[in-house]
Amino acid sequence: MISPVKIWRRQKQISRLLGKRGTVITWTEIMIASQEFKKFVPFPVVIVKLDNGNKAVGQLVDYEEADLKIGTKVVAVLRKTKEGEREDVIAYGIKFKPLYPSYAGLQPKGLSKQLRGSYTRANSFVSGIF
Repeated sequence: MISPVKIWRRQKQISRLLGKRGTVITWTEIMIASQEFKKFVPFPVVIVKLDNGNKAVGQLVDYEEADLKIGTKVVAVLRKTKEGEREDVIAYGIKFKPLYPSYAGLQPKGLSKQLRGSYTRANSFVSGIF
């Protein structure tokens, strides 16, 4: 069972990292995991150098194979970290997500003006979330 007290204490650390951007400095793929993480195997874990100079470790989520490389730009996001029993507290923590060109506000070439405007508005909304 996950302790609500531990979750509460980790809240400050999570809020300091949430939304921070950085660069992957190294990564590995976990092939054998403990019982609570077996359903996620294989999954990548990255060490990220944040833009403020600090380093953080976390799982990489919502990625493509091309994102598994040193130098990938990422952002810290809030995700569920553990699966417990039905009565357990749901634990959330920091994981990292690659910054794709659409999140950076770049527009794809070859769109009509009408589609380009819709794409820009959707990106503004998505960027506001992160």
